[in-house]
Amino acid sequence: MHATPESWKDSIKSEQIAVLPIAKPNVHISMPGWCTGGSLLEGAPEVEVFCTGINSKLPSHAGLWREGQFLHFGFEPSPAELNDAGQSMLVNSIVYISRFGNDRAIGNYQSPFLRGGSSTPRSSVEHFILVEKPEKFLVDAFLDPALAEKIMSLSLEKRREWFAAERAFLHPGGGPERTLTIDEDVKVFGIGFDSREFITKAIVALESADGPTKLRAARLLDRYVDDGPHPTQKSNKDAWTKWYEENAPALFFSEVCGYKWLVDPLAKERKISTAELRGSKRADR
Repeated sequence: MHATPESWKDSIKSEQIAVLPIAKPNVHISMPGWCTGGSLLEGAPEVEVFCTGINSKLPSHAGLWREGQFLHFGFEPSPAELNDAGQSMLVNSIVYISRFGNDRAIGNYQSPFLRGGSSTPRSSVEHFILVEKPEKFLVDAFLDPALAEKIMSLSLEKRREWFAAERAFLHPGGGPERTLTIDEDVKVFGIGFDSREFITKAIVALESADGPTKLRAARLLDRYVDDGPHPTQKSNKDAWTKWYEENAPALFFSEVCGYKWLVDPLAKERKISTAELRGSKRADR
C-alpha cells in the first residue's frame, strides 16, 4: 500500500492505494519517472494506456502507454534497478510493442505548456469552472478573455446552465494561446461539430441555394475536418460526398489534435471501423 498522493485526493478518497512495487528495495528513487495526461489520450484509436504510476499530477496520468508503434515506459529506474515484476513488465512491454510495426501515431499531440500547444479539452474547462469558487487564473488560461470575464460573474448554478447550453459550440479561438470561445458558425448551424451528423448535414448544405448557408457549411467543413478533399474542392458537394463515402468508417474526432475529424489510416487500409480497431486488434500479428 502507498499513501494517496495529495493531487489525487479529489478523485480518490481513501488514505492509501494499492500499488505494485517495480524497483528493488535498496534502490533510491528521487524522481519516479515521467507521465502523460491520460485524459489527453482518450478517444485516440492508436493509443493504449496500460497503467499509471505514483505521480504529482492526477491518477489518470499514464506511466506506461502506447501510441502507434511507439512505447512510453516512463518509470525512472534502470533495468538493473527493477525488481522481478518491473523487469517482467519492461520485457513484456517491449515484446508487445514489437507487434505494432504497421500502426502509426495519427494525432499531433503538442505539449500544453508550449505557446500554441494542444487545444484545451472541454472537460478541463468543465472541471475548473463548475466548482463553487473557480480559480480566476485557470478560467483565464482556458477561456477567451471576454468569455472568462462573463463566467467569473455567474453563480455556480448559472455556470452549470451556461456550460450545458454552450458546450457543443466551444472551440479553440484564433489566438496563439488556444483558449476556447463560442463558434458562432456552429451555433447558427445548430449541431455540435463532434457529431457525424454535423459532417453529413454540412455536405448537404453545400448544395443550398442560400449563399450564406453554403459558405458557412464550407467554412465549417474546412475548420473541423482534417485532410478532406483537395482545397480547390472545398465547396464541392460531390467531392465531399465521395470523400465521406471513402473515409466514413475510419473517421474519429479529437479535441487535443485541434478539434478535428481525422482519418485512421490503419482502419481505412483494413476496411474496418476505427471504433472496432482498438488495442491489440491493431497489431500486425
